[in-house]
Amino acid sequence: MKALRKRFSKGLRAGQLGFVKYLVKRSIILFLVLIAVIVSIVLIAGGFGIMDRIQRLQIQREILDLIRANPNSGKWTSEERQAFIANMTILLEKARGLDQPFYTRVFGYTYQVLVWDFGRTQILTSSSGSNLVRDLIVERLPRTILLFTTSTLISAVAGIAVALAVARKPLSILDRATSAYAVITNSIPWWWFGMIMIIILAFYAKLLPSGGYVSVPAPTNSVAYAMDVLYHMILPTTTIVLISFGGWAYVVRSILLDVFQQDFILFARAKGLKERVVMYRHALRAAMSPVVTMLLFSLVGSLGGAIITETVFDWQGMGVLFYAAILQQDLPVIVALTFVFAFLTIIVVLLLDIIYAILDPRVRTAPVST
Repeated sequence: MKALRKRFSKGLRAGQLGFVKYLVKRSIILFLVLIAVIVSIVLIAGGFGIMDRIQRLQIQREILDLIRANPNSGKWTSEERQAFIANMTILLEKARGLDQPFYTRVFGYTYQVLVWDFGRTQILTSSSGSNLVRDLIVERLPRTILLFTTSTLISAVAGIAVALAVARKPLSILDRATSAYAVITNSIPWWWFGMIMIIILAFYAKLLPSGGYVSVPAPTNSVAYAMDVLYHMILPTTTIVLISFGGWAYVVRSILLDVFQQDFILFARAKGLKERVVMYRHALRAAMSPVVTMLLFSLVGSLGGAIITETVFDWQGMGVLFYAAILQQDLPVIVALTFVFAFLTIIVVLLLDIIYAILDPRVRTAPVST
């Protein structure tokens, strides 16, 4: 008995060590991938002169700030002012290496992006008046996460519940109706359906606000503010769920039908297990890996593809920020948002690796690759 217990504890420690080694390897590989992505972004932006243009715009702002801070600047002649600007421009450009070829500054730019030092915006500002790109992203990112994480989770749960119901009786009326609903909703553009929902529920029924993040003026009480945000979330969340949960139901239903053909499901049924046990404890668990993959990539994909949806509902998140930055050609914001979406994708891949290793221990012993 002691020998068996010792062997079990030894195997448990070996499994835990293998899990840690697997996570360390994956983390290192994904960190290197993130570095490669940042370098690629910097090289693309630098190849078109965007990074240098951003730096020179920042220098011009700093020089103007120095002039405003100088109490004697009002007495300067035009020639003295131009000479001060020219001399400071040369000094600051040399200090930042702008007099050197771009390839010598790639790693400096990469480090700045990696530590989220995106500099200042050219035009856009946060609601508090800050022109730091990082402050603008920190303000907008939680709003997008709140809306699209909530909508995606509701869509996934509703879709999985419907899939579990229709997968038991394939080709039934409910199954055919679900497939038809999925085809129809996936053929409808989000922005068009969103406008229809606004017309019906906001303008005709007058049940919900047509858009916005909060009412104007914003409530001073924190509880009232949270309730106001939730009230404004109802319409966009309902729109996203109605459009997307049919696709979830159809895909998960197809995965479950494939799982039902596996030998372990046939064996479980042959043992006389209840259909509920077979469905939830065996079939759904086997289908969790692709479902979790869909869920996490849907989340990060919704964050990157939120431009149209947020614009329709005037939801002041990352999508609206990206759209405004493109329209006004605010280059620091565009570069920063591109990195943020890449960063979120890398985080999602790492989470998937952890979940896969928990769901399927064989993953931990498989060769690690990108």
